[in-house]
Amino acid sequence: MIRLVLSNQRGGVAKTTTTHTLARYFAGQGLKVLLIDTDPQGSLGAVLGLKPRHYLHQFVVHNYPFAECIIEAYPGIHILCSNRETAMTEQILHGIVGREMVLENLFSKVDREYDMVLIDVAPSISMLQNCALVYAKQMLIPVAMDPLSLQGVGANVETCRLLNAAFHLDIRPVAILPVIVDRRLQMTAIVMESLVEIAERLRIPVLHGIRVDATQSRHKKLEKITFEEVMGAAGMSGFGALLERRPGIEEPGWKPAAESRLKFLLKGAALAEKLGRQNDMLRSLNEPLTRRVTSLAQALGILSRITCAISNCRSSSLLRRGACVGSIRSAPTPAPCLGAGEETTLVMEGKRPCPRGAG
Repeated sequence: MIRLVLSNQRGGVAKTTTTHTLARYFAGQGLKVLLIDTDPQGSLGAVLGLKPRHYLHQFVVHNYPFAECIIEAYPGIHILCSNRETAMTEQILHGIVGREMVLENLFSKVDREYDMVLIDVAPSISMLQNCALVYAKQMLIPVAMDPLSLQGVGANVETCRLLNAAFHLDIRPVAILPVIVDRRLQMTAIVMESLVEIAERLRIPVLHGIRVDATQSRHKKLEKITFEEVMGAAGMSGFGALLERRPGIEEPGWKPAAESRLKFLLKGAALAEKLGRQNDMLRSLNEPLTRRVTSLAQALGILSRITCAISNCRSSSLLRRGACVGSIRSAPTPAPCLGAGEETTLVMEGKRPCPRGAG
């Protein structure tokens, strides 16, 4: 039996679409497929317009019968849907001892009638994602043509490494699937270059990319194209053999189709790395300048406050000085005091001298 988790810790990379398409393809090959949605958004069931009686939360937490929780979407495809209550499942699992083994213990009892189990996980580092990886032990990483998707590849590989070290398991990424590929965009070339380098370093196979094709989308809406044609164009026919670990692909590895293409991609990756170093250098040069401008602005603010304080002090001093001068000018002028020689003359004239010290 094949168990597979479709995971990338970056959202919007067609995980749900890839899960559904893979299920349709393998069901068309005569396999019985179980889809498990562990994303609280419940996108898988919403896209297919399903309304099950019970969801993942009831099966994991309340131990509802498995047959009452699944719903048949297509012939040979059963889905265990998710809803907002899945977020509560995460919280409950955090308080359980051996929580990473919960899905292993539950689904190993009910998955024997299926040939393939596909698990769609949330675009984040979550407990249910860890549980799904411990249960499936294989992971497919869809990668959209944006730099954040590349970071998701590294995060998923690191998660596998940590779980392997903690539980002595053999969880491994089986392949990287480029999606939403538009060769007309320069960003696509940059991301593909980096993806080639990452795949070679981590020894993970890279599948043919799922391209953006308006004609294919229009035909799909009109139901004029089969899923086998879509999967064949995407190179998925070799994906089934990869999962079954047939001879020749036991060890995951990647080799470029042509040496010239590899040189071109590595040259682009080197250019992207050079541009990144230049951006870091400009950022390091701008930081001291920013600190100086900030310090200068603070100094100017302090100087402005000091100037205002001095101006206020001067205004107050001038007001007090004006009040003193006005009071002096309005005071009466005292009569002059006469000396001893002048007193006799005043007495003879019939005038009285002012007393000494009188003002």
